[in-house]
Amino acid sequence: MNLIYKQPHKPALDQQTAIARAKQYCIAQPRSHQELRDKLYDLGAWRNEVEYAIAEMIIGGYLSEERFALDYVAKKFRQHGWGKIKLKKALRDKRVPDKLILQALNAIDQGEYVQAMLKHAGKYIRHLKERVTWRRKLKLTDFLLRQGFEYGVINEALKEELLFL
Repeated sequence: MNLIYKQPHKPALDQQTAIARAKQYCIAQPRSHQELRDKLYDLGAWRNEVEYAIAEMIIGGYLSEERFALDYVAKKFRQHGWGKIKLKKALRDKRVPDKLILQALNAIDQGEYVQAMLKHAGKYIRHLKERVTWRRKLKLTDFLLRQGFEYGVINEALKEELLFL
């Protein structure tokens, strides 16, 4: 038996409804242009309504990629401890321009950045069962790279013995 399931067709949003929905979506938290575009398409808006709603949100001050990038980096760095590489990839996935990505990443204080890396490393080292020093360093480096920290920063911390193995 070959049954084909079709999703019910969503009625298209008119221009005013698209703008109202976009405004509600952007008020909740800062959004990127692509997030708003995807949301409006999911709601059933057509291309013209989507682009018009985005333009209206920019003019009204509800949508700013610069504000989004700065807020996103601050949130993910402080709450989740992401490194710059992971943050850069996440912002690129949201189609934020490279210029704004660099501006947002440069807003992170370097001292605070190193302290966050050391905090993550300390938590990881406590749970590490490996006893051989070079393997501990390798596992720690791999962990910090997965968290998005740059190899140069990790290596410098290891050389200066900031990370206690």
